[in-house]
Amino acid sequence: MSSRGTAAQRLRLRLTHTSSLAPCSLTTHSTMGRSPEPDLCECDLDSDSKHHCWEVDLDVYGIIHNNDLGCTTCNSFSSHIHRSRAQGVPGIEHAYEKMHRRHDLMWRRGFIEGERRVLEAKEKALEKLDDVQIDLSRAEEELRQLTQLVLGRTSPMFATREEFRKLGLGNRSSSLWNNTVVAGREHSSGTLCHTASESSDVVERTDVSTGASSSVASSPVSSGTSRGRLRPVPCRQPNNRGHVPRSSQGRPGEERSRQSNGRRQENSNPRKDDPPEVWLEFLRIHAGNWPVGVRKQSNGDAVLSDLIASRMLAHMRPDLQPSPSLRQNYVAAVLSLFTVKGRYKDLVAHLGLQISPITTFRVFTPDSAESANIISEEDVARHYASCGVTVKMAEENVENWAIQYKRAKEEEYARYGAQ
Repeated sequence: MSSRGTAAQRLRLRLTHTSSLAPCSLTTHSTMGRSPEPDLCECDLDSDSKHHCWEVDLDVYGIIHNNDLGCTTCNSFSSHIHRSRAQGVPGIEHAYEKMHRRHDLMWRRGFIEGERRVLEAKEKALEKLDDVQIDLSRAEEELRQLTQLVLGRTSPMFATREEFRKLGLGNRSSSLWNNTVVAGREHSSGTLCHTASESSDVVERTDVSTGASSSVASSPVSSGTSRGRLRPVPCRQPNNRGHVPRSSQGRPGEERSRQSNGRRQENSNPRKDDPPEVWLEFLRIHAGNWPVGVRKQSNGDAVLSDLIASRMLAHMRPDLQPSPSLRQNYVAAVLSLFTVKGRYKDLVAHLGLQISPITTFRVFTPDSAESANIISEEDVARHYASCGVTVKMAEENVENWAIQYKRAKEEEYARYGAQ
């Protein structure tokens, strides 16, 4: 056998490793200057614009001629690979394993890229809806805080619109209170007392003990002979000490209110570095800001393990700027890794990862601009291991949260698609 023929056989054997070059093209290069490769195409391009004379065998052979065409080069190449494996030629099984690992890696990368594109498309469609929900939550929170600021923590239960109209307050309160809210409430005889005198033009009012700054009643206000005069009268329960105004120096109720308001302000603005326990307290008050993937207990509190995993992602995911797609790629890879229980443990063992003894959550940074386009499960596993996330932490916290996160997103997309 000539040296040129031996070189051609060695090149054909390399197709078991790469599967990216055509056997006939190899023959063409190896026989350069002799005779061109035969044209075996008999495809009818008038009825069909696609060729059927070539096929792609991704499992083993790569690009070869269709077996029915009788290409001696491709048939000889296929037979050579088949007989070598049947005879157990040394090294061929190792080549098959290497090829299969490469196929698995390509499949996983394609799967992650497909999920990333689906998530990106759906998240873009939901951006406006999310903005509206955030604005609504903020408006509700501001309304609640302003209501407590004006009325105090123990808000008085007002009378009906008719009684407000008699006192000349109907127009001022009509934009704030709803009939369905006011009607049917029991009147608090010790909190607010409305009385109207039918025999004179004097309207009696009662001081409200929800923030009075002085124990001395204000002087009557005169607005002319055409209007009624206001004068203070005692409440119906003068012996109730809870309704006796105190000076600003000794009001424990107001002091407690200020302290509780201070705590509430702290709970309403937790910092990013605060521990999950602080966020747990925050969610007890601000349930409208519930994070995705965090389950609720029977008492309404957040499941702490889910909250720990959620805060992990908040610390470790890339920033939105300058590339929002980088964060989307990272989240998609995190879900792909941790929704399969035990996958993180397998990758730590397979890749020989050393888990950092110090738990420090750092933002993910890709090695290069090219690697930012496709973030693999291996990249996420390396990042979590470098941040000190042990296998036990992943099994107890991250895996269950990731499954719940993915399920919640799928349900959200389903609801959006049904609208």
